[in-house]
Amino acid sequence: MTDERNGDPSAVASARIEIDGTARRFGSVEVVSLTVFHVPEVRPGVPGPWDGEADKIAWTDPATGMACIIRRSRHGHLCGYVAVEPEHPLFGYEADALPRDAALIVHGGVSYAQACEHRRPIARSVWRRPPTPDAPPAWWFGFECDQISDEVPGRSSCQTAVERRPSLRDHPGGGVHTSVYWREAEVYRECVSLAAQLDAVANGSPMPVVSTTTEPEDDR
Repeated sequence: MTDERNGDPSAVASARIEIDGTARRFGSVEVVSLTVFHVPEVRPGVPGPWDGEADKIAWTDPATGMACIIRRSRHGHLCGYVAVEPEHPLFGYEADALPRDAALIVHGGVSYAQACEHRRPIARSVWRRPPTPDAPPAWWFGFECDQISDEVPGRSSCQTAVERRPSLRDHPGGGVHTSVYWREAEVYRECVSLAAQLDAVANGSPMPVVSTTTEPEDDR
């Protein structure tokens, strides 16, 4: 798993920002009041299904009121994040220490759990707006779309699993996998699903039914 906590802060020199009020369509869903960032330095250097996408999108999920982010990693694939506030039962939990009774289902599993990255440039970090004295701190849970079955820009769309994950060299399933790139629409759906699950945990409600597929739905 790649580690996006230590990205290059200089990779924002020519970032272009579309302010709040921007509307964007994710598949059949139109979302308004987003903040959209375009960061040429992290754009894939080869053409592909990522053409025309943004490099960071921040919005508030209307169903749960939770802040969400889609962000492009320095390797070119997309990641998704959802924030919880201090009163949430999972606030402050590390990704590998989540309680079993709060199992969160998301693409590749929750691999990120950190506070707002206020010291990094906003165009590349996991936070939405500059902090204010009365703003509560946030704790972000996230996932990455660089799993074995995922296409990462610049890499072959069909490669062996051990090339992507050397630790799987002796794994019975370490054969050839056809990779699929996870676009904005699919990452958006995963963020909304994660927000719904986190909201259920906060309210003590039954967890929503979540698809466990490892491939994006083809509604592009």
